Amino acid sequence: MEITFQGLDQLIQVISRASTPMWITIIGVFVPILISIIIFLQSLTQNRKNIQLQKQIEQNNEELQKKLSEHEERIQMRSEFLKIYDDFCSAQSVISSVYGQIHIVFSNFTVVNSTTAPLKLVSDINNATSTICQSVNKARIVLPSYDEGSRKILDNIYKKFFELQNKVNNYYNSGYAYSVSENAWNYVTSSYGIVKYDYYTLIRNSVAYDYFLNLCINNLTNEIEVIIKDTLPLFDYDKFDRYFEPYLQMGRLEGKDGGNQ
Repeated sequence: MEITFQGLDQLIQVISRASTPMWITIIGVFVPILISIIIFLQSLTQNRKNIQLQKQIEQNNEELQKKLSEHEERIQMRSEFLKIYDDFCSAQSVISSVYGQIHIVFSNFTVVNSTTAPLKLVSDINNATSTICQSVNKARIVLPSYDEGSRKILDNIYKKFFELQNKVNNYYNSGYAYSVSENAWNYVTSSYGIVKYDYYTLIRNSVAYDYFLNLCINNLTNEIEVIIKDTLPLFDYDKFDRYFEPYLQMGRLEGKDGGNQ
């Protein structure tokens, strides 16, 4: 019996010497928990940063899309103003090419390529007037409300073209233009012996041709010339081009010139 207790005591001593110290046990239990907490907090912090970063990216994308949209809108508006400008310049070329020559145009009713010079002029003026009418209507929509100057100059040009259109159409459609030309031909035929409608021979005879053209001048051709004369100055730089500069120069459209419209 005594031997048995002695052996048990020896076993307890061996187990006691083999046991892990308490502080190591505590560390073994709490350190993994602490590491887990630290990892969780780091993950939480990183997640918040990722959310903030994502929001910042989305905000930057929205701002970029807004800027791109505004840039495209400015480009589209520039195209609209350029089209208006080109339409008016084309109309200007129609009348500037015949200024001082209205009586000459209406003197020749020879058919060339299925049309005559007077009919072509009437058609060109009608088309030009219709085109700038549409451009004026478009300008009233796209021009900012404060830009009354541009509206006024475009309206004035259109009114002059409308007046010119009516005068030219009346002169041609009434048959008066053709009658004037016929009377002039009758005179040079009888006075100079030139075959009627033989423009080649007529032009070679400078005296007869000058007299023929003078006979084609009348109050209506003079009134048409006056309208054209009054209209062309409306296309001068200070009265026309400068009004388009704020809308056609890309730097000013982008607000990079530092000036005011």
